[in-house]
Amino acid sequence: MEQPIKVEAIDTKILQTKSISIPQVINQTAGVKVRQAGGVGSGTLININGLQGNAIRFFRDGIPLDYLGRAFDLSLIPVDQLDNVEIYKGVLPASLGADALGGAVYFISRENFQNNLDLAYSVGSFNTRQFNLNGYYNIPKSKFFVSLASYYVYSDNNYKVDVPLPDPVTANLVDTEVERFHDGVESFFIEAKSGVKDFAFGDLLELSYAYFDWEKERQNGIRLDPNSAL
Repeated sequence: MEQPIKVEAIDTKILQTKSISIPQVINQTAGVKVRQAGGVGSGTLININGLQGNAIRFFRDGIPLDYLGRAFDLSLIPVDQLDNVEIYKGVLPASLGADALGGAVYFISRENFQNNLDLAYSVGSFNTRQFNLNGYYNIPKSKFFVSLASYYVYSDNNYKVDVPLPDPVTANLVDTEVERFHDGVESFFIEAKSGVKDFAFGDLLELSYAYFDWEKERQNGIRLDPNSAL
């Protein structure tokens, strides 16, 4: 209570075997609320102690997410890509170098310096599919290594919603349950690393290459209302 920096750390390693999203994980933190506009890949808004929008900043391994595009979107990133999620409420440490008034969410990437290979595939409602591939390999009899972190997410987002539609007889607007259409999302991310560790003048030197692709469908109208297209 007496420390100037208030931070809460969420250990995601114990959640990697569960079908849970990052917004669901963060929502379990006191004083923090995440709101989503729809299904997978939809817009998200995080509220920390009553502040939101530009007052909240996002980081991944010390790098602002503004530089990483939609690759680490809050609603897309799989839990097993992370070791921890740190939530700062209010004052931020100088190492992050940001002027966030309300706080920040800091994603810490998963690191494992032992030979490993993780493969996961999950299926959910509305034709939602998620594929994750992570691995690390130490080259024998050397200090060199290679690693890979990747994911693929797809969803039709064709859930049902109530929309006011004109009655064919009376022409009055009647709330009707219809299937949402043309709102799918598809995202792909891959990060490959190679480097050397524990050498003469340093502990770790690595070179990384990251690529991501994000595609989001949009319906024609601003709202699911027949009058919105007029």
